Amino acid sequence: MFGQIGRYPFYRGSGAVDDGIPDVLNANTVAWYVASADNITEINDSLTVWNDISGNDYHLLSNFGQTGRPIFRGDSVIFDGDNDRAVIEITGLSQPHQIYAVIRQESWTDGEGLFSGFSNANGVIQQYGTTPNILAYSGGVSSELSYAAIGEWVVLRIVFSGASSKIQIDTETAVTGNFGTGVMDGIHLGRISTQAVYGNFSIKEFILRSIDDTDDDETAIYNYLVTKYGL
Repeated sequence: MFGQIGRYPFYRGSGAVDDGIPDVLNANTVAWYVASADNITEINDSLTVWNDISGNDYHLLSNFGQTGRPIFRGDSVIFDGDNDRAVIEITGLSQPHQIYAVIRQESWTDGEGLFSGFSNANGVIQQYGTTPNILAYSGGVSSELSYAAIGEWVVLRIVFSGASSKIQIDTETAVTGNFGTGVMDGIHLGRISTQAVYGNFSIKEFILRSIDDTDDDETAIYNYLVTKYGL
């Protein structure tokens, strides 16, 4: 279902460097979002649709009224931490899930959510513990991950794969363990879908994959994102 998708048929740039896309992203990519004017539809300066450029048409939708829609800032999308969110249901997923996100926490409140599954508390990233730390869970819970400073762009790498799960910021030491075997049923950016706990963050790029990438493939994707955004 989530195999070969063609050579990035809907790829649009972000104002950053667009070349250097690793071939590995041409397969096993479920959904892929790049913050670019070509990929985003707005009403009254707020986001209503964020196009999936993978070719699978899992476009993120924000139909929550003017005060519930995130804002596109030219090269990133900002979620205000009050009630902004963007969602898409995706059926037929199974673990492993691998996620890459170019993300910046704008503020931090213990317990607030950055994202999760569409309507379930699987594939969750949550602000937790001590500022500015986060954790991951999908039926089990990771240890706290020491996050970069508030206001700093990072590449967040997550694998939800039962006892082989991990969460990592850039090239810092990863937190590994059993984060649970729960399966995401899509994407809910901006909060944990089952709780009204909204995160305040900005995001440039978000990739959901249906595979636990090899070390070499993960490094290739990470290096592409770092180079693209000058991180």
